[in-house]
Amino acid sequence: MRLFVFTFFLVLIPSFCMFSQDNLTDFLKKYDAHLYSCTTVAKEMPGFVLTASQESSSTITCANESANGQQNRQLQTLLAITCLLLMASLILCLFLYKRAMALRLSQCRQNSTMKHLEDTNKQLGILNQNLSEANRVKEEYIGCFLDLCSENIGRLENYRKMIRNRLATKKYDELMRIVSTDSNTAESRDMYSYFDKAFLKIYPGFIPALNEQLKCNKRFDIGKSEILNTELRIFALIRIGITDSAKIATFLRCSIQTVYNYRCMIKRKCLDGQMDIEAFIKQIGIKGIF
Repeated sequence: MRLFVFTFFLVLIPSFCMFSQDNLTDFLKKYDAHLYSCTTVAKEMPGFVLTASQESSSTITCANESANGQQNRQLQTLLAITCLLLMASLILCLFLYKRAMALRLSQCRQNSTMKHLEDTNKQLGILNQNLSEANRVKEEYIGCFLDLCSENIGRLENYRKMIRNRLATKKYDELMRIVSTDSNTAESRDMYSYFDKAFLKIYPGFIPALNEQLKCNKRFDIGKSEILNTELRIFALIRIGITDSAKIATFLRCSIQTVYNYRCMIKRKCLDGQMDIEAFIKQIGIKGIF
């Protein structure tokens, strides 16, 4: 902008000077023409003789004309140079403007790319967090599964030893009594207790998160027992990915209709009747829901 203003003044000042000089030149030319006409008329008069002052005035006039011509040529040269400078300035301003626009466009694209990268990094962070959570859950479940398998193997070994001893001592009546006794109830109770403790260890905030979506008088409270009831075990199995009612019924040793009734009852207990409570249960512990 400063360059443009400077160029404008460079054009304006010589133009003004040329305009003033042209007026002065026209005036001197008219004066010389009038003086020449008067001298010509005087020469034709009888007895007219040019004086020294008149001859000097004619010489001065010629010198002024020569100087004015030279000055006009200089001013024309200056004007041409000024025009060239003005054109160069305009071209330079146009080039700088295009360069500034290109830089601004490049900066906008760079900002857009940076924002896209930030969003991508956030999504990758969420995925990494979910993967870490999934790996942690798998490790916990594998550890619990190995412990349970080891415990069951120990029980089977003790049971075989007891049967072998009874057979060796021919205590057939006692052996028949042991075999006839239903021990599934105690073993199932131990298995459910082990499952409840393992699940609450992996998802310690499962019950509080579920209670937040239920009506006040329909919330669950297990206290410090770490023992889940049948309804909570159904939702715990849904949380770990077992959603088939038949499989849930087999695991809990109940009917499919019982599982279906519990799954329908939980929907009526929600604060929001339109909420997909099972979808919410599947997200507990993954997306910051604890």
